[in-house]
Amino acid sequence: MSVGSNEPIVWTRDLQLNDRFTVRFNNEDPDKLIMEMFAPVQGYVSIGFSPNGAMQGSDIVMGWIDSNGLAHIKVSVKEAHEIIV
Repeated sequence: MSVGSNEPIVWTRDLQLNDRFTVRFNNEDPDKLIMEMFAPVQGYVSIGFSPNGAMQGSDIVMGWIDSNGLAHIKVSVKEAHEIIV
């Protein structure tokens, strides 16, 4: 299975986070994560990945459909900042 191929994606996890937001992913390959998320929204959907549950140092993936119907994905990798007191 690879992104962009004609092979169907087999989802290893299907998470219904609430009655409106679903995340599906396949993490069988240790080098990549294939993911789908959807919600009936006007605006954007996003998800964050954090090593410790905090926003600082997390990675964020955001997706939206523009007024022309084109899909957009933005990935933001946050770098941890050390606070010296």
